[in-house]
Amino acid sequence: MLAALTIMAAPAAFVQAGSNVKVECGMTEYIAPDAENEGSIAFGAASFLGLSGHLYVIAAGAPVPANMSELSGAPTCLELTLESDVITSMHYATSGSVRGPVVVYGDPENDPENSLYLTAGRVMTPAFALADPGLRAVLGNAAVTGKDVAIVLNIHPDFGVPLSFVASTSLRGQVVTSATDINVGAGTLPEAVVDSTSRSLLEQAAGDGVSAKVVVTSEGTIDVNSGALNVTTELVVTLASDPVSGTIGGPCRGPAYYGVFDNSAGSQTTRFRFKWTTNHGSHVVTKAVPAGAIYRTWTRWAKRNTVVSVSYRQADSGPWVNLASRVAVHGYFPSCDYQPGFQLPPG
Repeated sequence: MLAALTIMAAPAAFVQAGSNVKVECGMTEYIAPDAENEGSIAFGAASFLGLSGHLYVIAAGAPVPANMSELSGAPTCLELTLESDVITSMHYATSGSVRGPVVVYGDPENDPENSLYLTAGRVMTPAFALADPGLRAVLGNAAVTGKDVAIVLNIHPDFGVPLSFVASTSLRGQVVTSATDINVGAGTLPEAVVDSTSRSLLEQAAGDGVSAKVVVTSEGTIDVNSGALNVTTELVVTLASDPVSGTIGGPCRGPAYYGVFDNSAGSQTTRFRFKWTTNHGSHVVTKAVPAGAIYRTWTRWAKRNTVVSVSYRQADSGPWVNLASRVAVHGYFPSCDYQPGFQLPPG
């Protein structure tokens, strides 16, 4: 399954090893030089896709790997020594990388044998290879979300064939869970790549109604003899912090306090809670505050040495998260000059 990853390095993937040395990965068209005639190698050229790529001239007599013509487009990485953009020598590099967006050619769902995923305009992966959930979690999601994919190849220094690879991308957005696959934003994580820790965090994000960022990294080894892939996938989940805030106003007069529910920087409706205690026990006021709005409660008298607090939660079943708290004092204070109720955004 070497054809499962056909790498053609973009100019942006050059790795400078000196003033006239660079590394490029994979070739698409190659004409070997001989003692009297120049040769050529084109990176990123695929005539059937209309890609012209970047063409280098290889100087006559330049040393090149003996088996390059036998690779037949299989992924490889080459270290090029250049003089005035002409290759004077090249040999296999032990590693190389590419990075860029993924574009789909063909109809992967109905005709996977004749469809492919193209990364950075240089990395071709046949659609049938995405039957592997690790490859699908990276390339399939990047094609939908528009996020870049970074791929690193490790190459056999003598034969030029890939020994292993690392491919990664990221997802971000609201989380929708199920017993199998999990949706994050526009992307989908196949059940097979979701470990128990990641599932727990994503279920927490879904329950709290907060967004999550997931970095998806798939590492694969390639059997040199059969070309079979063995892919493992790791997820790193980060829950987004909520852009809400809350404060407590007061003490006012008797003394009394009020809560300020600030959702002015939020992107969705959020429920807030103001809690205080009197001689008759604990009391709460809750309010759903739309994105962009601020709500201020009426003042409430609080018993001395009890806690007054403001908290919020993103979902009806989620936990309350404390935003502000203070201990009520005893005494008499000036009136508080403020307007209770909603303060809505302009327009």
